[in-house]
Amino acid sequence: MSITDSHQVPHVSCHFCGQRTFCFPSALPRQALESFDQLIERPLPFEHDSVIVQAGEPFRTLLMARSGLIKEIACAESGRPHQLLDIYLPGEVVGLEAIGDTHVANSLVAADKTFICRIPYGKLTLFGLRHHSVQKALLLKTARQLRQRQRRFELIYGRCAANKIASFLLDLSTRLKGRGKAADSFALPLSQIEIASYLDLAPETVNRHLRRLKTDRIATFANREVVIHSFSGLLADAQR
Repeated sequence: MSITDSHQVPHVSCHFCGQRTFCFPSALPRQALESFDQLIERPLPFEHDSVIVQAGEPFRTLLMARSGLIKEIACAESGRPHQLLDIYLPGEVVGLEAIGDTHVANSLVAADKTFICRIPYGKLTLFGLRHHSVQKALLLKTARQLRQRQRRFELIYGRCAANKIASFLLDLSTRLKGRGKAADSFALPLSQIEIASYLDLAPETVNRHLRRLKTDRIATFANREVVIHSFSGLLADAQR
């Protein structure tokens, strides 16, 4: 099942948005929801590898993908490849770590055709003063983002390659399942080089372990689509 929903349209309102459950206004009454809807900026979709936010831009908005996938990419020194720091699925709020800073530290790039909502942070905080469920949602999402960053830190450091790759696939599966998506079959619009960058591994190492997972009928990654055949096999790798 694809992460991207081809039935999404650029200007769908909050009331009809499939990601509403995971967004700030999930508990708002209808009238307040209509007011929140007026805050949202909905640009045209970003195509594959289009820059959504450039590193160094002033911090003004939070983002959320309604469909597609957003990559967070660290600036690199001249001549060095960029590093993939994080990936955001539809329904996950992007930019929370920039709250309190004047500028955005890393670039945000569309991994696939991606429909986003821009949520002006200043307007969101004022709205939250009147509607405490939104203020609470902001705090909860910030805490969740911190936990996700901690999981990535634990994923990268002190683990073998097989453990990293299995844990990465299981984490994606769990996040998608929490959003009502298929946990055993999903699109992953990343190259093996990008996966290697995210996991701090050599591309050749990622390729070798993905071939082993396929041979052992544990999981396959082909045409940017993941199919998990054996969760127990992935768990065994993740616990190495």
